[in-house]
Amino acid sequence: MAEVTRNLVQKWGMPVVKAERRETELRRHFPEAWVEGFESKIELMANDPGDRHALAAAVHSWSDLIVT
Repeated sequence: MAEVTRNLVQKWGMPVVKAERRETELRRHFPEAWVEGFESKIELMANDPGDRHALAAAVHSWSDLIVT
């Protein structure tokens, strides 16, 4: 989520306050969607280095589906 927020500000010119509020609201409405503790698995993933965090989170949470 930090990556999305950062890109909204840096690449799309969204005001920081608006981007941060978006993240806060997503976290508030979808608390079950957040995965923590996957960071140690990132280096084990063999896919594109820029996408390894997403796959590591999916593996860690036993996800059936990845939507990015």
